Amino acid sequence: MRPTASAKVDKGGLCLEDDKGGLCLEDRISGLTDDVLVSILSLLTMKKVARTSVSSKRWRYLWTYIIGLNFDALHIFHGIKRGDKELEVEKPLYLSWVNQVLKSYNGPSLNEFRVQFDLDETCKFDIDNWVNFAMEKRVRRLELDFSASCFHTREEEDYNYSITNHLHSLSLWCNSLTNLVLTRLNVTAQVLKYFLTNYPFLEQLSVEESEGLVNLNVPEFH
Repeated sequence: MRPTASAKVDKGGLCLEDDKGGLCLEDRISGLTDDVLVSILSLLTMKKVARTSVSSKRWRYLWTYIIGLNFDALHIFHGIKRGDKELEVEKPLYLSWVNQVLKSYNGPSLNEFRVQFDLDETCKFDIDNWVNFAMEKRVRRLELDFSASCFHTREEEDYNYSITNHLHSLSLWCNSLTNLVLTRLNVTAQVLKYFLTNYPFLEQLSVEESEGLVNLNVPEFH
């Protein structure tokens, strides 16, 4: 009969034992360099990354150096029913989650920073801090998606968070930003023109569902 193996986690990492309990192999993944492990963790979802931090001391703080922070909350929306008030309970939990991650983060730079939740002007303080954090980390791709879940409705005027307040701080890092995606924010034609004319390395600029985007004149480039 072919021997089988089981896995357990100890202080040194992942240990594999055969069915006789007489074989223990070194955890080769944990033996990789920190840079390689951080690159691997950066490919996982935030939920899965959090699980690795409790596997062993070797992995406890590696996640704080990942190069992409994706706070996608679609899994929360899927559990909310039409007319349910659960969203108002989930919102402060989401804000707390993002804030706690940013507080623990130790990486010097970010390739991606993505926020996806049903947010509005009432969350302005937190959102302002998030944008400033991302830009200070010289983020390359910044995505803010404040659209509502498919089962939740609210008045159009509630979608009034404006990116205008960050034009000064954003301009300080204009050479690092390559992708900017804004969904359900108040973006005016003037702001859009500002990005197009002042960000030389911007490869993608996407604005969706913005009530303030009227009378758009795209500047000519030579």
